[in-house]
Order: sequence, then C-alpha cells, then structure tokens
Amino acid sequence: MSMPGAYAKPMGGWTPVPTAAAVAAAQTSSAEAAKAAQRSINALQRATSAIQAMQATQQAARDAAKAALARTPSGIPDGLKPGGLEPVVNTNQWIGGLAPSETKSDGRTKVTVEQTQQRAIFTWNKFNVSENTDLVFNQLSAEWVALNRVLDTAPSKILGSVKAPGTVLVINQNGIVFGAGAQINVGSLIASTLDVGPAVIRNESGNFIPSTTEWRNQNFLTNGLLGYDAPENNNLAESATFTPYVTITPTSWGGIDIVPVRNEGTIEVEAGASITAADTGSILIAAPYVINAGHLRAPQGQVILTAASSALALTPSTGSGSDPIPQRDKTQGGGEAVFAASDRNIRGAVPLPQAERNRSDLFVWNQDTGLIEAPQGNIYLRSPGNTNAYNASGWMFDNGGGITVGFGMVQNDGVLSSTTSVSRNGSIFIDAGDVRLGAGSSLIILPDTGGETIPQSPTSIADFRPSAIRIGRNASSIDMGEDAFILAPGGDVLFGRTDAYLGTMSLVINPGAEINVAGLTNVLVPISENQVFIDPAKKNELRDSPLYRSGFLNGATIYLDPRISGVRDDGVPWIGSPLIDATAYYQLVGVGVDRLMTKGGSVTLGVGVDNRFFTAPTNNPNTVVVRQGAVIDVSGGWVSYEAGFVRSTQLIDSTGHVVDISQADPNANYIGIANGWMRDHAHWGLVDTWTSSLSRGGGRWVPGYNEGRDAGIMQIATKALVLDGTFYAQAHAGANQIAAGKAGTGKSSFSGDDRLVQGGSDELPAGGALIFRPSANVRITADESAALPDGDYGNWTGGGLARQDDGTYAYTRSTLSTEPPIPADRLGALTLTDKQFSDAGLSQLSILGITEIRPGSTGAAITPSTRVATGSITVEAGANVVLNPGGVFRAEGTRVQIDGNITVPAGQIILRTAFHTNAFPLEVSTNPPTTVAPGTFAPGDFDIVVNGTLSVAGRWVNDYGAADDAIRGPGWLNAGSITMEAASHVTNWTETIGAIDPSDIRRGSILHADRVGQDRA
Repeated sequence: MSMPGAYAKPMGGWTPVPTAAAVAAAQTSSAEAAKAAQRSINALQRATSAIQAMQATQQAARDAAKAALARTPSGIPDGLKPGGLEPVVNTNQWIGGLAPSETKSDGRTKVTVEQTQQRAIFTWNKFNVSENTDLVFNQLSAEWVALNRVLDTAPSKILGSVKAPGTVLVINQNGIVFGAGAQINVGSLIASTLDVGPAVIRNESGNFIPSTTEWRNQNFLTNGLLGYDAPENNNLAESATFTPYVTITPTSWGGIDIVPVRNEGTIEVEAGASITAADTGSILIAAPYVINAGHLRAPQGQVILTAASSALALTPSTGSGSDPIPQRDKTQGGGEAVFAASDRNIRGAVPLPQAERNRSDLFVWNQDTGLIEAPQGNIYLRSPGNTNAYNASGWMFDNGGGITVGFGMVQNDGVLSSTTSVSRNGSIFIDAGDVRLGAGSSLIILPDTGGETIPQSPTSIADFRPSAIRIGRNASSIDMGEDAFILAPGGDVLFGRTDAYLGTMSLVINPGAEINVAGLTNVLVPISENQVFIDPAKKNELRDSPLYRSGFLNGATIYLDPRISGVRDDGVPWIGSPLIDATAYYQLVGVGVDRLMTKGGSVTLGVGVDNRFFTAPTNNPNTVVVRQGAVIDVSGGWVSYEAGFVRSTQLIDSTGHVVDISQADPNANYIGIANGWMRDHAHWGLVDTWTSSLSRGGGRWVPGYNEGRDAGIMQIATKALVLDGTFYAQAHAGANQIAAGKAGTGKSSFSGDDRLVQGGSDELPAGGALIFRPSANVRITADESAALPDGDYGNWTGGGLARQDDGTYAYTRSTLSTEPPIPADRLGALTLTDKQFSDAGLSQLSILGITEIRPGSTGAAITPSTRVATGSITVEAGANVVLNPGGVFRAEGTRVQIDGNITVPAGQIILRTAFHTNAFPLEVSTNPPTTVAPGTFAPGDFDIVVNGTLSVAGRWVNDYGAADDAIRGPGWLNAGSITMEAASHVTNWTETIGAIDPSDIRRGSILHADRVGQDRA
C-alpha cells in the first residue's frame, strides 16, 4: 500500500531513522493487507471456478444424454401420440384454449397449445414430452398462466422442450421428472404434486367440506394463484396456495380430522436438464421430495424448491419491508407472514410448507451436480421446520418430528449462485428442521457485472442493500460440511436465529469450511472520479458566495477536487471549494456495486437465546461449534485510486497571487482565473488572454493510493460454544487516511455495534466487531486449550438421506443425542481465549449478557422495565485482551470480574451488571415478580471486580523523520473512557441484598486513562 508523505521532513541531507515500533507497525500493516488481498483473490477464483465447473458438468451431461438417446431412444412417443401428450379436451377440463395441434419438421414434433384467455386450465391423461418433442404455449404476455393438471397414475417425464412467454404450471400428484437434455424456457415455471387452492372450504352452515376440482378450477380462474383470501380465523387447510385433496372424518370428541390423500410423488430435475425463467420470472418446485441435479436459472427472479405434502402457503413479498399481510396468512403461519412482510431481501414469495402431523421424511436435495442461479434475485430452499413447539403437556424443546407442521430436511451438495447490483441485491434462503450444507458445496453471491451505477448521494447509498444469506431460521440442526464455502462480499450471513427459541438447536461449522463476507480489495477507481467539472458555473452554484454571483466566475468553466471539503465559518459545508456549491455535481458521479461491496459484512451464528421463562435441558444446551480449520472472514476491503492528473481551478487575487480554488476565502477579492495571464484594456473594453502550452490549468500529478473500508461484524448467540476456527476482522487504512488521522463519524445500523465507523471515505476504517449474546457464564482465558478431537458434535445424531433398494432416496430424521453436544469441560461456560481477539484485528469485543424487559413485553408482566442477565463474565489472570485504537470493550452480565488486562488505546471500556435470571427465574404470572426468597443472593453477586488492568490511554506516536510508509498518523492520541455500572436496578426487587460495594477496584489493580501524544517534527 503506497504511503505518500503527509508531514514535513527535516531540511538538509540528514534523514532520521524511524523508530523500530513505527517500522514494525507499518510492516505488519502492509503484510496483513497483502494477506487480505490474497484471500480475496483466492475466494473470488474459487467461486468463479465452482460456477464454471458446474456449467461444464451440465453441458457434459446434456451432451451425454443426447448421445445416449440417439443410440437408445427413450420410448416415449413423439407429440400427441398415446403415451406421449394425451389431452382431455372437453368443456369442463380444457378451459381457455384451443385443442392442441401438431406439426413435424427436421425430425422434431412441435405441439402447440393456443391459449385464448389470461388464465387457462388444460387437463391431460398423460403429460410426457419425448426427446424429439417441442411443446409450445402461445400466450399473449408474461401475465398469462396455463395450468396443466395431469391425471396419470405415473410420474410425468419431460425430455424435450417446453416454451412459453408466460407461466406454465404442471400438476401431477405422482411426480414429475425433467430428464437429462430437457430444455424448459418459460416466463415462469411451477411444478407441483399439490393442486391449486385450499383443501377445505366452508358450506352455508360454516362447516368444513373438502374442496372439489370444480371449485378449485373456478377459484383459480377468478382469483389466480394468490388472489383468494380465506375467512378470518382460518387454518392453513383453507388458506394455503397449494394443497392435496382431503377427506374429513369426525373425531370421538366431536371435532373433525382433515386427512390429506397422501401423495408420495417426487419431482426430480436430472443432470443435464435446464429450466430457465425469463427476466423477473420464477421457478417453483413443490413436492414431498424434491431433487435437483440440473441447472435452474431465474435472472432477477426467484427459484423456490420446497418440500410440502399437506399444504404450501405462499406469502407475497415485494422487498419493500412493509408489504400488507393477507387475511389468509394472519392466523396460520402468521409469524412467517410477518417475516415475509418485513424482509427486504425477498422479491417474490415466502414459502410456508406443511406436512401431516408427525411426518418427518420430507426433503429438498440439491445434488452435487445441481446448479441454481438467480442473478439479482432470490433462491429459497425449504422444508418444514420447528415453527411450533407446543402440545398439551406444555412447552417442548423438540417438536418430536413435527407436531403441527411436520419436519423435513434441506441438503445442498451443489452450487447456489446469485449476484448483487446497485439496485437489486441477491439473496439465498435455506430453511428446514434439518439443514445440511454438504462437503465442498457452495453458496455464492458475487457483484453483478452489468455495469449499473447509482449516484453517490447519501440517499442512494443508504438505499443500497447488501447480499443476504439466511440459513436454518427454524432448524433443529445446521451442519456446514468440510470444505463447504460461502462467499458474499460485504454481505449479511445469518445462521439460525438470535431471538428466544424453545427448540434444541445446534450449529456445527466443520474443518475446511469457509464463510467469507470480507469486503472486496483493490477495487480500481479511475482518477477521473476525483475530478468535478462544472461548465458553466451559474448563479445557482454561486448562491452561497454573493461577491461572485455576477463576477468572473459566473459562466466560467470550473475544475474542482472533491476530496477536499470542509465547513465555512458561516456553517455552510462545501466540496471542492468554499466558493462553489458542487455537492450535486459530486453526488452525480456514478458508483458501481463493487465499490459498495468493499465494506466488510456480517456473520451471525445463533441457536436462539435462552428463554427467560423456561429452561432448556441443561445436559443438551443449544450449541455453536466452529471446528479448527474453519474460517470466518469479515475483514474490510479497500478501493485503489489510479494515479493521474487532477485539475483544480487557480484564482488570482487582487495582489496578483495565485490561489487554488479549494483554499479560496469567500470574503476575499479575486479578479480572475489563472489560466496563464491576462491584460485588461479597460478603455477599449477588451481583455487579452495568454495561456501557456505547458500549463495544465492547475493540474497536479496525484500518485495512486488506497482508501480502506470498515471491517464487518461477527455475532454469536448461544448457551454452549466451541470457537476453534480462524477469524479475520482486520481493516486496512490507506496512507492518506493514516496521515489525516480522522476518527469515524458514522453510526452502524447493526444492533450492538458501538464502533466509530466511517462517515466519510477519508476517515480511518474500523476493525471488526465480535458480539456475543450468551445464555451462560463467559470466561476469557490465556490458556489455548486443545482443539476438539475428531468426532461428531452437536445436539443431534444419525439420520440423513439413504439410497433404497429401488434406487430412490429416503430421509430419516436425526435423534436427540443422549450425550453432551461438546466435551464436558466446555459446558457450563463459554470459554474464549485472549489470542482469538488480539490477533483478529478487532475494534470491538462485546459480551452482551443483559436484556432489557419493558412493560408489555410478551409473556413478561413487569413494571417498571428492568434489566436481566444470563451469566457472569470473567477475564482470568494472565489473559490480555488487546483491541484496536479507538475500539470498544463491553462486558454486561450478572457479575463482571477482571483479573487480567484489557487494553483499548483511546477507546472505551464499559462494564455493567444486572439481575440474574438463572438463579431465580422470573414469574410471569405476578406483577411485580414473586418475592426473592431470603438467601437467594449474597453480597458480591452483582459486583464489578477489577484485580487487573484497564487501559484506555492514548497512543504514543513518534513520526519524527518517519519514511512515507512508516507514518502512524495523529489518530487516537487522546485518552478514552472507562464506565462501570453495577446492578443499578437491584433495588427494584423486594429482597434487600445487604451492604454491597458494587464496584470493587482491588488494591494493585490499574485504571489507565492518560492522554499520550505524538512527536512529528
């Protein structure tokens, strides 16, 4: 990284030798930046290679299938022959289209279905498309839909091509196979074993009756797929988008059982098959068992693979974050509907699949040849999961295979790929009771290469949405296999959840797995972006400079350097010059998505926080395991400005001196622009101007330089933890940023992020933040305990996909292990080592073991609002936690004890304690909560104890005579702050906790908050 000089050097031939500390710091910074750049290159190359390899695999499979079928035909008759496409053409089952026609040419058979209305229903005895058949639906627009219902008792086989500008919907309850070589090119495709519409409706008496084919047909023709709105207080059977046919039988207690006609159909896309939707179109595949080994693609659209057998509800989402919730979604799956309405990363639909009571064999499987692409769109793989965990015996922490919604698995062994542009972010969602990212699999969201830009105005930049990956929101088990790969530069990746959760959840990241949301590095920016050109300047641009509104600047061509900015004495901010309002011109300079993806993203590993009112089994707590060899990277990237000439208009003042317009005084007297020299013949009203052929009109050579961007965030919410992997969170400041030494003035939108992030590109970038939300005690130690030995870890054991004797696959659910999820010595407290923090480049370490409960919170009848904590925090003797200058160390729990050393130069150290819920669970039935029994607490239970060292002293910097690449800059010289707040709310409770000195600074401890300084002659 180039380090142009920023401070004056001694005159003469003597050059002082910089301090060893300065040289070492510069070398370390440069070396770390080089490593970060190489990691970025490797990750991008790995992603590109994975996609290209999968594309080549698909092409090879297509070629092989074509050759095989040429040697041995499939046996499916071509065209409309019996056994091929067999329509049922009558007035009740062929609605909205002409009878299909057939033509032959060059050895191929073309079957055409002429659609005559926007929504049509076509019924087929068989729907088999041979390798020599092209099925074409003639539709007037992308809004037209053709529903094809298949009566066959065998799966449909599609080996040829299907084409349509609109939506083609194929329903066969016995399954569909898209064979190798199949080519589907439609506006949108829906393939399902479930029929359209709800399973039950209500008769005139308000009683449930099964919906018939005739009712479903009329509902579809009238309301389309998503237009039907069920009555209030509905259940999913009468509100879902897709359901099977059902029977209704009375129960012994006077109720009814709605029993689906069980369908076992599989929808499979074989290797070499291709399904492509039009731009903004979608692909939806829904069945109890979904297998993809082919290539699915929906540019700017959505691909949904979902396992469902008794119902599938689709909740529309525009990505606005404020979509209205249909009445049909408000009662059943209401939480999922709210999630869909509020999630800004989904443009399309949020699937809510359901299976029969206690059924747990459903699965979605993207095989190792499966390639799913949705550039600037969404990929959603989903099976039923733990959306409910309640039965008559009380709260349960495992729903036993799906008490209400069934249970299923999603396994990805292939490649899921999207892109993010400045206007449309890519997103990948995977959810199920059991989520498995197979060994060597990939989830990839790259910057889009379409060249789209947005203005660099604050509004435009704020509207940019980073890439989003969500995995296992309703899972019991999430497993990221060895060498599995997630890449989303600057993106947000969330495993599991961080809110209260009643199920037993485990998350395991295995050796070799990589989660990379680091910002892009070396994003090349032309020097022209450091140039603002105004031709001509008018009164609007001069409105804040009354002396020059009608002077020589009015109508002149002005060049400005937008990197120079400030605020005038009268409070007017400026860019390029105090004389010119150039903000609009600067903001119009387009910014590409690669520039916006240089900031590090976020990775959240969550298995739910321990519910305050119910306690999970202590022998099998929710667990996060990051094995040795796994890598998580949230480092910041940087942009690299090219070298070149930058022009800045030069002015002549009344004394003849030349002044750069960036340094001009709005109250001074300037007489012209120095483009050479001028002679004013006032008597004749003439001005002679001479310009030098050597002059660049104020241009100067600017060497190439880098500007670093903030690193990202890693967040962990768990009750048990093994963190043996490698974590990168460095930020890499450029030479100009170091020389200026400006602290960040921005504010992060991520909850719990206290860092001083960048408010402007010239400010120092912040290192990463590591945020823990524990449901247990936490200890930081200097001991580097041995990594976990080989073995299976997590709360669940066994289960998975297995090949059957008939060649099909079946899924068996894992069982809750009777053994602890991790070794016993790792239970009881989250054990962390100081080296994990000090080597990662962190600017923030927060252990947030306190939650605020406010009046009216769900399940908490508490007045006034109060804080509750979930465990103690101890920094053991010998532990040395060192964070970046200007950083934040925050520890909040029941009791905080610092026996080691915490160093945050010019930063913040915040220690807080609060009421402990595990020793005394809150009673939600009383207000205020039940009185604490005498002896429950003892003096010291809520103390903050410091036996070690807390230091927020400013840096000592010696830049005297330092070389350009060894300058450490004037940042972070002033001392920071230390804040301690010990159980300030304990008096809210009915037991008096004796005489406590809550903040105990023991003899021999050190609190260091000096201002140091800088020597930079």
